[in-house]
Amino acid sequence: MFHISKLVMLVGTKLQHVVSTLALEIGEQTGPSIGNQVKPRDGLFWFGKPDISLRLIQFIIFQVMILIYIPCQIY
Repeated sequence: MFHISKLVMLVGTKLQHVVSTLALEIGEQTGPSIGNQVKPRDGLFWFGKPDISLRLIQFIIFQVMILIYIPCQIY
């Protein structure tokens, strides 16, 4: 049986890593802090493809929706 909680932890950990990396890059910049912009890039994601993370997030949402919807139909 597939455990959705493991997938949630995996994707969440990767997204936390991406956000932390971008935050460190902004923190290392010198000069005025007004107008610092985050420059996300594909290299931060798995295999250089952010679409994989997006599809996994969509899959997780779909699975959670089914887990909530099916028990409501029994009653």
